Amino acid sequence: HNWDESRSIESFLSSHFPWSKDPSFLCLLTALSAPHLFYFWVWTNPLGWKGLCRDFLPTLTDPCHAFAMVAYFLKLLQGLLMAAWLRGRDGGGIVGLLRDIFQAFFTPGLVKETT
Repeated sequence: HNWDESRSIESFLSSHFPWSKDPSFLCLLTALSAPHLFYFWVWTNPLGWKGLCRDFLPTLTDPCHAFAMVAYFLKLLQGLLMAAWLRGRDGGGIVGLLRDIFQAFFTPGLVKETT
């Protein structure tokens, strides 16, 4: 059987999704998948999650509360990485995003109050 290169998965991805080979996009895809992988692991391994909470998160004694805290952190990470990726398409990346956030909060007069 002669494999037609135009039918390969790689060819399909590169022609329909040109950003699919971009390493920053692959990092973003991983970050966007992380909560779902975490949820799957907790759903299929609740005793493992309970033990992990007991051993490594002793201040969060309730596994449900610990789950919520980890989920909040993952969502924050997702949002930051998505914003950085979108900003990176204009040339700023994560460093530019963090610099802009820092300047917005700590530079006097940069953000004008409206009355």
